[in-house]
Amino acid sequence: MTAEEETDEQIVGRVRGGQGDAFELLVQRYRQRVYRLAVRFTRNREEAEEISQEVFFAVYRKLGQFEGKSSFSTWLYRVAVNASLMRLRSRDQPETVPLEELAQDLPCDAEESFKPPDYRLSSEESLAEIEKAMDDMSTDFKTVLILRDIEDFSNEEVAEIMGLTVAAVKSRLHRARAFLRRRLQDLYQDTRNS
Repeated sequence: MTAEEETDEQIVGRVRGGQGDAFELLVQRYRQRVYRLAVRFTRNREEAEEISQEVFFAVYRKLGQFEGKSSFSTWLYRVAVNASLMRLRSRDQPETVPLEELAQDLPCDAEESFKPPDYRLSSEESLAEIEKAMDDMSTDFKTVLILRDIEDFSNEEVAEIMGLTVAAVKSRLHRARAFLRRRLQDLYQDTRNS
């Protein structure tokens, strides 16, 4: 069996069994997704890279506490979301970069998935308005929206990552989308009336 064929749980078992170098397989498998997730929260490349390193360091240290009640990836993403949110809370001055600029550093397929919902708004002004609306959302709504609509996790996976029920995820997602819709509708209204 090759390393690519091994499940996350098998690799975790090897790491727990003393094969610490096997952890690199998990890092390779999830590095890009953890980085992208951190970028989506912080919109800052350097912070996202730092968060990614912190996440993998924390996961390695706490691997013994992983009980396997959820999948390894769900547990990893929960750590990544929490680390990203902690970083946002600790910021003195937000240093953000437009999403399209960050997407230039990602592989082609990642760049396409990087685009926020309703990307058909093509002007820079519209994209800036979407970013502003997402920044104005509560952290809970923003987190659900990023995980579900941008990262494309299922409602069940988002519920596991956030420690919520599926019903709570659906409710928050509905409210987050409604918030964005209202904000974008206001933008369209202003544009048409100009």
